[in-house]
Amino acid sequence: MTTFSIPRGDYRAYPFNMEVGGVAQDMAGMTFVFTLKRHIEDPDSEILFTEEVAIPAGSAVYSALLEITSTDSDQEPGNYYLEGTSYSDITKPITADPVVFKITERLRKVMPA
Repeated sequence: MTTFSIPRGDYRAYPFNMEVGGVAQDMAGMTFVFTLKRHIEDPDSEILFTEEVAIPAGSAVYSALLEITSTDSDQEPGNYYLEGTSYSDITKPITADPVVFKITERLRKVMPA
């Protein structure tokens, strides 16, 4: 299982793409919805945050960015599960395997006196 890590309260942008049989797919016109849960089996009512990435139709797009804001990552340090689902007008929703999303304690730099 893939693991991403982010310090609590930090901003990060993670590139992502969609592959079928190891071949990158055109994502133009698709919408991707990412949800963060404490446990994989948690019901939707316990989703901690949802990020939606809408890819404009038109020119071919083979990668995009999932932006995790400082508000999104302001969770207690620990392991969470991030799940992504893609939606389009032509295909049924496709849900990827969840990834471990680790939130770490933010390190503070102490300056000598």
